[in-house]
Amino acid sequence: MSDSECVCYDDETMKVLILGAKGMLGTDLSKVFADEQPYLLDKEELDITQREEISACFFRLKPDVVINAAAYTDVDGCETNKELAMKVNGEAPGYLAAAAKDAGAIFVHYSTDYVFDGKKSEGYSEKDEPASPKLPLRPRSEASQRGEEQRG
Repeated sequence: MSDSECVCYDDETMKVLILGAKGMLGTDLSKVFADEQPYLLDKEELDITQREEISACFFRLKPDVVINAAAYTDVDGCETNKELAMKVNGEAPGYLAAAAKDAGAIFVHYSTDYVFDGKKSEGYSEKDEPASPKLPLRPRSEASQRGEEQRG
């Protein structure tokens, strides 16, 4: 089987859950996965900083794939709301990854260019380590780097 082929089970539609669905990336992902009729949730429907709420949601929806496009993206806002930035970008990816694992779902997490130093010309993968902690990190990048560590 080639990498471009899709494995389908019993002709059922894959249950896709997109978090951060109202953001730029989430909106684009909802179009890409439109044929799958994804569950589209944003912060009004699910507080990703609340572990129990996440677990209850995943148990109820039973997704096959969870795509996390949610993030606190306001760089200047992260400066003034460091605690919230750390919860959303630093801790929540770990909660989401754990809940997805418990639900038997594949977890996809999008990071940010604020975590990596940009020196790698061919792009980054989940196996790449974030930038050295010696680099001067702003609160957005510090929180996102923690999220990279938490996602497992």
